Formats: sequence, C-alpha cells, structure tokens
Amino acid sequence: MRAIKPGLRLKSAVCTTEIMVIRAPAGEVRLDCGGSEMLAVSETAPAGAKLEPGHAGGSLIGKRYVDAEERYELLCTKGGEGALSLDGFSVLEFVSSAGNTTSGSGGGFGTPPGPPGSATASDALIGATVVARSSVLASTQTPSCQVDAGGIYAEGANLDRDGSCPGFTLHADPKLAPLGANVGGRYVMFPRPGSPLIDAALDCQDAFGGTVTTDELATPRPQGARCDLGAVESDRLFGDGFDGS
Repeated sequence: MRAIKPGLRLKSAVCTTEIMVIRAPAGEVRLDCGGSEMLAVSETAPAGAKLEPGHAGGSLIGKRYVDAEERYELLCTKGGEGALSLDGFSVLEFVSSAGNTTSGSGGGFGTPPGPPGSATASDALIGATVVARSSVLASTQTPSCQVDAGGIYAEGANLDRDGSCPGFTLHADPKLAPLGANVGGRYVMFPRPGSPLIDAALDCQDAFGGTVTTDELATPRPQGARCDLGAVESDRLFGDGFDGS
C-alpha cells in the first residue's frame, strides 16, 4: 500500500511496465502489475519476483487506464507483459493464452502428468478478482480456468476451450496457428481461417470503455466487420501472419 498522487511514476517489479499517475484521490491504495505491487522507479525489484499466472494481460504504452468509478487514471509510459490491477482487481482484455507449460527438474508432475522435467498448466489460475473481455483462454491439456480464491467477471464475448471459465460465452477450439515470431520479434498465435475468434468481439472496447484501435502487433482493429477476440487480428491474406517470402 502506498499513497499515490498525480505525477508519481511507478514501475513493475516483474516486467518492463512503467506508469505515471494522472489522477488519484487522497489515501493509500495497492497498485499491482503482473501480480506484484508496483515500485517507485528508484526502487530495486525483490529477488525472485516473477509474473504471476492470471496477471499477464499486458500493458500498452500510451494507453490511459481508468477504474470503473473514474477515480484513478494511469498513463502507461512503457509497455510490458504484466496486467495492471488496483487493490487485487485485474483485467484481461484482448488476450490470447493457449497451451501454457512450465518446465523444471522435478519430473512427472502436472495434470495430467507430463514427461520428466515438464508439467502442463492452466491458462488462468484465478486467485483474485479478474475482469475478462474479448479474450481467449484455451488450454489443451488442463482446464482453461482454475478458480481458486478469486472470481471472474466476464464482459462481452470471451472464449475458452472447455467451458471452465465462468461467464465465457464461447466454448470451442480457437483454431490458432502455432506460436511464431512476427513483427519486432513478438511471439503471437494468429487465428486460422475459420477460427471462431474472427469478428467475434461484441465491440472494440476495452474493459474501461475505451476504444481499442490496434492489436498487439499495432495492426489496426478491426480488420473485418468487428474486432477479433484475442491479442491479434487474423491475417486475412496468409492465415499465419507470414507471406512465405
């Protein structure tokens, strides 16, 4: 918890995100990024700090984040992988997550058990309040969502593979292309032709009512009649984001 006021600059303890406070009421509040409390830009991140599952919605440089009551306004001055959250409230908007795995030396752990040295993981382990909007959580080997001590508030259209995410409106194979590097070395999964993600968003707004005009690769949204669900718009020409040249 810390007192925040206009002009204060903070950074994430687990990723590259940095923000500046534009508007805030008097009093203390906990402001997190990636599941860990944000730090003053002069502070050093604690050893072992890492991005927490379910808090990887990403933050976009130049975007202003405003809470539902419009009390807090934050300007992202440097983007990163972590999602911003206020007093344990996190947002996943236009996020794609599928088939996540973790690796280590323990071997044989996971549900179902993987080969020695690896374990499968759900795409969202919910231990706080999470708002999901226009997102895709589609684990292939475990439930897409495991709700622990928190809860999911789903806005608009969202897709999971198995119906395990409360409030999600679509349950299907998202038909994503394999993970591959594209613009600027970013790793993305494009919706394939015929994917249920294409033109499936109810609108092109974020969870705070702002208009989303580009995807993760800065491609204008929408590319079709409506925005696609997930992090990137489908490639109407090649289906996988590459031209084969």
